[in-house]
Amino acid sequence: MLSVDRIKPNCYTYPSLFKACGSKLESSSVWVKYGRALHTHVVKFIDPVECDEFVFASLISFYSKCGKFDVCKYLFGRVSRRDLGLWNCMFSSCDSMEVLCLFSDMQKDMRIRPNEVSFVALINACGDLGAFSQGVWAHCYMVKNGLKVNRFVVTALIDFY
Repeated sequence: MLSVDRIKPNCYTYPSLFKACGSKLESSSVWVKYGRALHTHVVKFIDPVECDEFVFASLISFYSKCGKFDVCKYLFGRVSRRDLGLWNCMFSSCDSMEVLCLFSDMQKDMRIRPNEVSFVALINACGDLGAFSQGVWAHCYMVKNGLKVNRFVVTALIDFY
């Protein structure tokens, strides 16, 4: 697409391209090469100010599927405007202990309010680590702040308790 059609991807098309590469990883390592080539293209040709959190989230998701968690952490560290979607993407990319640390970091940013997806990651991490007091705190926080309880939250809470 990049060279044949002379169509330049932008910050709106990159997330779809990274998602496509990430979804094909099991079938061929060629998709890893495509994803890395796209990443190189982003670095070379896209203004970092122009790139939004969706591009970074799709990159983090892609590298997570490749098992490159160090790259995920590096990319996350380079983002100056972290939105909730980016935090949640990062939660799904790291191990349980890192989820607890990241959640604590996210709470320091007063602009970001965790949602159900955030709490599912946190409660699952607490369950994995046997961090009972943190898991109970998370459950109480959700109740106190009126967060919606969906089937994913209920499943995480059942597994936790």
